[in-house]
Amino acid sequence: MPLQQITVPPDDQLGQPVDFPPLSVLYKHSPACSISAGAMLEVQAFAREHPDVPVFVVDVLGQQSLSRRLE
Repeated sequence: MPLQQITVPPDDQLGQPVDFPPLSVLYKHSPACSISAGAMLEVQAFAREHPDVPVFVVDVLGQQSLSRRLE
């Protein structure tokens, strides 16, 4: 299963529950961080090795408000 980007939902959907599968991975990625770049390679490898597990990625720079809400 390919990595799936998560973005901020429209205003009318804020506060609504998100329907994630029972087992999934959420990775908060910083494209400006070299450590995060290495971690992204690990996340991609995990996604390839476990195609049955959905992997979601949040860009912490491009989606700052969502990243803070997920904290």
